[in-house]
Amino acid sequence: MEPALRDFLSAKDLAEVLGVTTDTVLDWRRRGLPFYRVGKRVWFEQHEVVEFIKSHLKAGE
Repeated sequence: MEPALRDFLSAKDLAEVLGVTTDTVLDWRRRGLPFYRVGKRVWFEQHEVVEFIKSHLKAGE
């Protein structure tokens, strides 16, 4: 199934949803958080963010 446009978030929107700063999102990108670049914009697919968090954060953090 192809992702819908609503499944993608900007770094700012992702930070707001998760309650972190955009600097944290940038740090996660450097650590391997998958992203898509369209021109100058960067987008994150929601299900990939969930998988990244599950695989990179320890339980209880």
